[in-house]
Amino acid sequence: MRKLGLTLFVCFVCSYIFPQDIEIEPESPAAETKEVSESYGKDGKPYVTAAIGEMLFSNAALVLFNRFVLKKDYAMISFDSMYKNLTNKWVWDQDEFSVNHIGHPYQGSFYYTAARSNGLNPWWSFLNTVAGSVTWELFCETETPSMNDLIVTTMGGFSLGEMLHRLSSSKQIPNPGNILVGPFNAINGLWQKRTFENPRERGEILYTDVSFSTGVFNTSDYFFNSKRRAQNELLPFSIGGGLDLVYGNPFGNKVETPYDQFELSLKADLARDYYAVFFNSDGILWSLAPDWGKNVYTTAGFGLHYDFIFGKRINLSANSIGLTLKQIMPINKTWFFSHSTHLNYLVMGASDYYYFRSGEIPKPITGEERRDYDLGTGFNFKTSLNFLKPNWGNFGLSSVLYGMTTISSSVPEKGSGGFTLININSVDFDYKLTEKISTGVSWIIYNKWGFYDTAENVGQYSSYFTLFLKYRLI
Repeated sequence: MRKLGLTLFVCFVCSYIFPQDIEIEPESPAAETKEVSESYGKDGKPYVTAAIGEMLFSNAALVLFNRFVLKKDYAMISFDSMYKNLTNKWVWDQDEFSVNHIGHPYQGSFYYTAARSNGLNPWWSFLNTVAGSVTWELFCETETPSMNDLIVTTMGGFSLGEMLHRLSSSKQIPNPGNILVGPFNAINGLWQKRTFENPRERGEILYTDVSFSTGVFNTSDYFFNSKRRAQNELLPFSIGGGLDLVYGNPFGNKVETPYDQFELSLKADLARDYYAVFFNSDGILWSLAPDWGKNVYTTAGFGLHYDFIFGKRINLSANSIGLTLKQIMPINKTWFFSHSTHLNYLVMGASDYYYFRSGEIPKPITGEERRDYDLGTGFNFKTSLNFLKPNWGNFGLSSVLYGMTTISSSVPEKGSGGFTLININSVDFDYKLTEKISTGVSWIIYNKWGFYDTAENVGQYSSYFTLFLKYRLI
């Protein structure tokens, strides 16, 4: 529940964002003619030493907190534990889902924003994140270094870090919101009395919607090859909230600096003895804006994605990279059609393993850790279709497909490798009541099929139907 609270806190922080109305015109060619220096800042130099120092400071602060406040066994480091970590092989660790797939990307974002706030570009900041993760694994824990931690900390840290850096640097976020979103930006700006401005980073928050919802949730677990009855659960009442943010123009945008354009969605639902947090993001690393017809605005390039679902019944995480295509075009004088399509390589994914999560295979009596989810790689396909009338409302359809093959060497004792297919479909309709307020309905369907080598194949179905009220911040 601490991790749930952390995610809701991030949602609260983001609610300080003040957006502008969305534009569908392509980027102005004049923006391309601005003079751009190789390094930027008031003195023209990035501060590499400060970036590394702040990365090491964040590691030291966290390990001291874990050791002296939380008194965690894994924080009781010594020269012996460091030598052991330097000489042992890296492993696939057994930590719980919230630690590995929410906590580690958030930790990685600190390494990343430490570098960005000292003037380093995204790629050098990524290397600082790698260095921070390696340093943590080798010297800041007694546990054997973890390969999956390194992957999710660096990839998730890049995704989350660049978004937080952009938002905390935006003049559209008033204090204290920008300080909470990006503390390193604020700290460096105050005590070092210097700021970095890159004319290539010219994105703006186009819009931010905050929503409040109530709805119905039901779920079912079923088995393919046995006569066991499906296990069903119905929750007739839930409350929730969400945030949808678009930064930079999605359409007709030639992106040369990573995350000049990105989108994120955060949603939380609570009910009696139930909780779920959904987070989806995609950021463009590089793109072209090809001319594919009159009044058709296109962005085509490469993107990076960090997604997770953290809930009582569902755990899912995905760090993906791949191809991106976004377009908007008129249907007639008043209606527009837009779509966003992504075909990705799933570098690291995680999905709950039913038999461990349900307790059918009990935890070891000796008490050692054993994670209740699989680690895998595979593919990720996302698409969304929207039919919108600017002064009326929007009708949207979306589908996400994850295919994960279990990493065989990562399977815990009594677990099973295999292949997992996850499909998430949604239908949304919102109607504008005023310029700022809209209302509507949303229906999300989650389907999962687990095909295992040595365990019975399992399916899972979940459905969320919600009524929402949405407010566009100004």
